[in-house]
Amino acid sequence: MTLFKNIQSLMHGNFLFVTLNVTWIAFWMGIFNPYISVYFKSVGGTNVELGLLFALSSISSALVHTPGGYFCDHYGRRKIMIIGGYFTTIAFFIRAVALEYQGFFIGHLLFYFSLFWVTAEAVMLMDSIPEKKRGLGFAVNGTIMGLAGIFSNYIGGWIFDTYGTSGMRVILFIIAFAELVKVLCYTKFLTESIDTQYIVQFPISPTAMLKQIIQSFKSVPNTLKWMPKPLLGFSVTSLLISLGGSITGTLMAINGQMILGSFFVLYAIDVMSISMLQWGFLNALVGGIRVMLLIPGGLLADKYGKRIPIILYFAATSMVTILFILSESYNQVIAVMVLASVIGSLTSPALRSITVDYTPPQMRGQVQSALQILRTVAVFFGSLVSGYLYDVNHKLPFQIYAFFALLAGVTAFLTIRE
Repeated sequence: MTLFKNIQSLMHGNFLFVTLNVTWIAFWMGIFNPYISVYFKSVGGTNVELGLLFALSSISSALVHTPGGYFCDHYGRRKIMIIGGYFTTIAFFIRAVALEYQGFFIGHLLFYFSLFWVTAEAVMLMDSIPEKKRGLGFAVNGTIMGLAGIFSNYIGGWIFDTYGTSGMRVILFIIAFAELVKVLCYTKFLTESIDTQYIVQFPISPTAMLKQIIQSFKSVPNTLKWMPKPLLGFSVTSLLISLGGSITGTLMAINGQMILGSFFVLYAIDVMSISMLQWGFLNALVGGIRVMLLIPGGLLADKYGKRIPIILYFAATSMVTILFILSESYNQVIAVMVLASVIGSLTSPALRSITVDYTPPQMRGQVQSALQILRTVAVFFGSLVSGYLYDVNHKLPFQIYAFFALLAGVTAFLTIRE
């Protein structure tokens, strides 16, 4: 009963609106995102071009996340989220109308270039969770999103197997409309979460905006210099895991969640002859486990701390990646991914909470932006060679990922403290 009361105490205001709207868009994107590499190749792209797409996307992301984080600390979270959401809606429509891989390539880059609001959304969620309930709060958020993912990933596999590229293109149009609905909901229901004493008047002239953008990039070194040692250690682990993960197309989202790589699904298809429907079922199974274990993971992080779960997460990622490429059947892949899901679900709330513990509200956007810059630089170089490495040897990207994950675990052990 205490647990239910604690969860109920979170489900109101900005926390509720952000969680429900992120879940809404995550459901539709969950239908498409696990199969983006297959879709890209189905419209004429190659593995090398796929890696280039991820690399340039990371650069686009870097160019906007830093100003986005700076702006959300100085001008407010709500305004940045709403303005950015409309840009993202337009980018989604451009991606949906593309019939060839070149058009999709451009639309996807514009999508990433429009994501300057993502930091504001993540920080607004942070602002909305009481200090002693951060692990639980992030767990509840992830659990609700996970409920949508259980169904969407499987639906995506079925659509691709049944209707092919044309079916997934319809989903791209639905995603664009879903994003528009999300922005309208934010406009109607969100309230500003940062104290008004930190908010300044939003400049409207191009010259003033340009100066502020330049200032946001100049603030990154100062933010890194300010970071306490445990947070700086976590930053290094984020860089390492992002570098290794990007070689398999795996990305670390700004909320700490690892998004399974595009070369995982290509490897499953190319080497193990797993169908899209089977991969969809696997994603649904993993999502179900995530839903069951995130809240226990959040409670553990709140009660026993974040350090050990974070170290365990990186070490387990290394082990699971090797086990994945050693798998010789669909059942073995299921066993490996179930293991990965159990460990990831129990430790994910700790990953999302650690940065908040060390960051005052008026600097959270800047800290998240600095972290994103480090990840983006790593992702650019990793993604740039990912397709080439996969063509040389299908197992090579995963072996490199496992090495960097292990290195991240060692770094976490040496630097991160409660």
